Amino acid sequence: MASKIEYLHIQELYGQKNYHISLEDNQLILVGENGTGKSTITSILFYVITGQWKNLWKFKFSSISIGVDGKEYKITREDVSKLVDVDFPASTTQYIIGRLNDLGLEPEEALKEWGPQLYREIAVSDRHAPSLNPSAVRKVLMELVDTQVSLFDEPSNSIAEFQRKIDFHVLYLPTYRRIERDLKAIFPDLEDDIKKFNIRHNRYSSLRKHQELVEFGMQDVMNMISSTMKSLETSFRTSLDALTGGYLRVILRKEYERTDISILAEIKEEDLNDILAKIDDSVLSALDQKALRETIKTFSERQPQSEIDKLSAHIITKLILLHKAQLERETKVREFAATCNRYLKGKSFEFNSTNFTLPIKPAKDDPAALNPLEDEIKLSMLSSGEKQIVSLFSHLYLSAHDDYFIMIDEPELSLSVPWQKTLLPDIMSSGKCKGLVAVTHSPFIYSNELESKAHSMSEFLRD
Repeated sequence: MASKIEYLHIQELYGQKNYHISLEDNQLILVGENGTGKSTITSILFYVITGQWKNLWKFKFSSISIGVDGKEYKITREDVSKLVDVDFPASTTQYIIGRLNDLGLEPEEALKEWGPQLYREIAVSDRHAPSLNPSAVRKVLMELVDTQVSLFDEPSNSIAEFQRKIDFHVLYLPTYRRIERDLKAIFPDLEDDIKKFNIRHNRYSSLRKHQELVEFGMQDVMNMISSTMKSLETSFRTSLDALTGGYLRVILRKEYERTDISILAEIKEEDLNDILAKIDDSVLSALDQKALRETIKTFSERQPQSEIDKLSAHIITKLILLHKAQLERETKVREFAATCNRYLKGKSFEFNSTNFTLPIKPAKDDPAALNPLEDEIKLSMLSSGEKQIVSLFSHLYLSAHDDYFIMIDEPELSLSVPWQKTLLPDIMSSGKCKGLVAVTHSPFIYSNELESKAHSMSEFLRD
């Protein structure tokens, strides 16, 4: 059960406004025109729940209270200043704090991942960096961890306790990601600089419990698809090797005599074809596969009698169970493809479970297909709206996490009206989303079952 964020209270935002923001079932859609403060509220919530105190400090406020699972946690501006101010005596410490912020790492996370690679990232990536040896950097990290603990070591409303309560991964899609995309079109060299930064910044992303999806990079999607396909193939090959490698043990221990073969009566022709298509000829030749089919047909009519029949029944049963386990592992890929295909026009993701590939294929008989003669459509050729859809759902379905709290600013950008109506419901129905905060000025975004979660900014303004 994911933690429930119930409310966010901000006192004296920019010295004058008080907001009492309420969430229902971890869901909120903030509605309002540009300039009403929707994005500001969302950014503050993001920085609070992810502990990005340096970024939170940029906003002027007197205090922030957040309710989680029936308990209130409060942080004042003075508390935040202790984390980002120059209370640490040495400029070296400030430099390390800045480097950690660039890498998106908390001091405690850096200590857990401490090693030569991380040392180089922190200490020697900048020619203007102070001269630091590994022991000095590690000492500062330990001091930072101790300082953070002591700053928030309150028994009733500890921020440290609050951060431990946040048991989901936060995926934030800010509006400025489109600005970055446009800048790269104007300044081509900027793309290389951004890629270099992202490589450094994302190297330790597995340690962080939050991620800003600042651009819909198709290279990231390609990497996730490739990694997923390799993982599926490896798991299948490993399971098959374990099965074939255990033949001798099965024979010596006569394990085949204890096998429940009732599953043989349930096997379908298409499932059998799928199983055999994945097995190399070196394991089962064409003649072996033909014999296997005949054996299955025989066992559907009578029980195996001889030792060799029982052994064959055992092997076939194990192959079927292997196939069922593989189908379970492939579920997220099939769901990803099916969800994206509801948005793609004239093209679709086609998962090949035999060769473990997931290309986008043009529709041969669809007038909406711009290039029906192409064998495959590259991700880079998708429209901006299609890229937004594919990138978002690849994170939901193909990443290692299934506990996302998604924060998305103006999801309607680049999306047609029908897509706007289905986007948020599709996010929630993925089974991977434990919370959702969206900012919009389009009524179509909440013209669906989430309409009750939509509120104007004025509803939350207090005297």
